[in-house]
Amino acid sequence: MRREGSETELTEALEASLRADLAGDDRALSGVVPVLSHVLANPGEPMVSDDIVARMRGLMANVAQQLLASGDNADAPSPDEITSLSVALVRNGSVVTHFYALAFEGVLSEQLAQSQGLDPVMSPLIRELIGSKDKPVAEMAMALMASQARFIESQKRSHISLFELPPELFDDVLASAKAWAKQQIRPLAKGLDAQLRAQYDEGATRVGLLSRLINLLGASGELVCEMETAGPAVFCSAIAGETRQPRELIVLSCQPQQSLRLALALKACGISSESIVRQFEFIGSEVALPAGFEEWDNDSAADVLIGSPLGAKVVSNG
Repeated sequence: MRREGSETELTEALEASLRADLAGDDRALSGVVPVLSHVLANPGEPMVSDDIVARMRGLMANVAQQLLASGDNADAPSPDEITSLSVALVRNGSVVTHFYALAFEGVLSEQLAQSQGLDPVMSPLIRELIGSKDKPVAEMAMALMASQARFIESQKRSHISLFELPPELFDDVLASAKAWAKQQIRPLAKGLDAQLRAQYDEGATRVGLLSRLINLLGASGELVCEMETAGPAVFCSAIAGETRQPRELIVLSCQPQQSLRLALALKACGISSESIVRQFEFIGSEVALPAGFEEWDNDSAADVLIGSPLGAKVVSNG
């Protein structure tokens, strides 16, 4: 009885420590979004994290240009109008967070291509699935490869199609654009909302294709939790789905400052400590797993993630 009590106390202490550490990471990540929103809305200020911020500015401007140039009888937008609408978009914390994750995923894919030779478009897993005898799986893998190729190419130009946004972000962007238009002399083109919604297909988005492929793999998809095999896109979608975390949060967990969150997410997926350490080594980061982490219950790791302030929602600035 004394031994069981001691083990219980150790487990409770470990969980309490991890909850406290994760809460600290939550506060740090939550603080990034308002800072980014301020920086993005003020082009004259010095850039913070030059590459990421530059990509985000490009993405915002590209989306603003698409909104202004769409619809019936749309006039060519001026640079000032594009800038003004871009500033309106960065006031939405969910939009900023999504674009932050997209920009970081693009950077991570490029870094792994250089450091590990990991093809950003056709990872070993996708290459294998394209040759699968299971026709639906092979066709989905082919569609995903094409979508991933567009994503990588678009990231190089800091572009993103409106129709690649997840449904909730698609709605947020349209709502922000309409709110902006009410304050402007030049309204958005007539019929814009209806036209864009008629063209939107959630299942055809890159994130939608990732989810559909992972669902097709089902129980046979253990390799999706290995970055070196699956690649960042599939890896992040798989971990997010398994742990019921926002995909943006898992993508941003691949940053060195968020190593605890990624370690907890992998643990919640049933990944061994040895494999967890290997994932961090592959992405060029480090993680110090606390004593007792290997024996700790996977469900408890999932509970800690979901119980964190950011665990059940996309990061926002309020």
